[in-house]
Amino acid sequence: MPGQKLRIGIIGGGASGATACKACLEEGFEPLVFEKSSYTGGLWRYHDEDIDGVASVAKSTIINSSKEMSAFSDFPPPKEFPNYMHNTKMF
Repeated sequence: MPGQKLRIGIIGGGASGATACKACLEEGFEPLVFEKSSYTGGLWRYHDEDIDGVASVAKSTIINSSKEMSAFSDFPPPKEFPNYMHNTKMF
């Protein structure tokens, strides 16, 4: 119907799901993110719970690319963050 926002379903609340949601909002769509776990962050969110089908980084994981190369263009990491960030700083 004219005037109604197109509703978009997004599977997963990790980095790709978050950027898809942002892009949908910028285009005037109505996104709904479906996430299996009780938190966002995808693989970068460490958890020690055993959730079937939900992976996690190791507690000590540090990204292997610089924060500048890994950042979203319109959401740069704070200058005080280390160049190679711990997983707790990723999302």
